[in-house]
Amino acid sequence: IYFPTLAQYQCNPAIVISAKEGTDVLSAANGVVEDIYEDPVIGTTMVISIGNGYKLIYGQLSDLAVGISDDVEVGTVLGKISDPTKYFSVEGSNLYFKLTKDDKPVDPTVFLIGEDE
Repeated sequence: IYFPTLAQYQCNPAIVISAKEGTDVLSAANGVVEDIYEDPVIGTTMVISIGNGYKLIYGQLSDLAVGISDDVEVGTVLGKISDPTKYFSVEGSNLYFKLTKDDKPVDPTVFLIGEDE
């Protein structure tokens, strides 16, 4: 995809969801918080293991509400949308949302769209 901030095309293994700074970020699935770390591109990042080799990765977070090893359920508040890192300054505040299976990116929209749609 084209990243306006960097003025270049790059492979993006995630989706970037525009969101207002301070908006609550909710867990999309039941799981366990596996890791939390700072990434220079996507900021504060949380990894949630949801079973069967699947993981959800949330980036651009602030004000975390859960910690490593915490169990989360669908709808649990994980934290809030942060101000964007310098790599997303033109795109604005957003949620970086990535789904992996056995550490390989999977298109999360396949799982987010219901069967009736």
